Amino acid sequence: MTVRDDGPKLFAHADGDGCVDYEIIDELLALGNTWLLGDLISTYRLEVTSLFRELERALDANDIAAVAKTSHSLSGCSASIGATSLSAAAASIEQLAKTGSLEGYEPLMNEVLARWRCTLRVLGAELLPRFVPGRREASHAQRN
Repeated sequence: MTVRDDGPKLFAHADGDGCVDYEIIDELLALGNTWLLGDLISTYRLEVTSLFRELERALDANDIAAVAKTSHSLSGCSASIGATSLSAAAASIEQLAKTGSLEGYEPLMNEVLARWRCTLRVLGAELLPRFVPGRREASHAQRN
């Protein structure tokens, strides 16, 4: 994705946990209004929740092909929103499934879940309130 450099970026830093690539967030902001980023984040959160349900079903059924497909989707949509560490963790599960076995998936899934929690914290608590009207007030009220 090529984006013009029109000066300082809103998020020209990386979060301490490395779960979100703020350069990608800046690129997404450059594509449209800030409400667009809020909409993308909201849609992403819903999509990933659905993908986790699919992944859980596939793992429970030992459906290797479905695990590979769902992990691939999770990795791709995460990369597109800047959740690069979640993307990499999901890609690890996809690669395991492509070996034809799911043996040893548990530690990989634990990493995926840890990266998801980190991503939710950054996107939901730090970024979403900035771009969705009413979220800042709701977020502030929940902390008090």
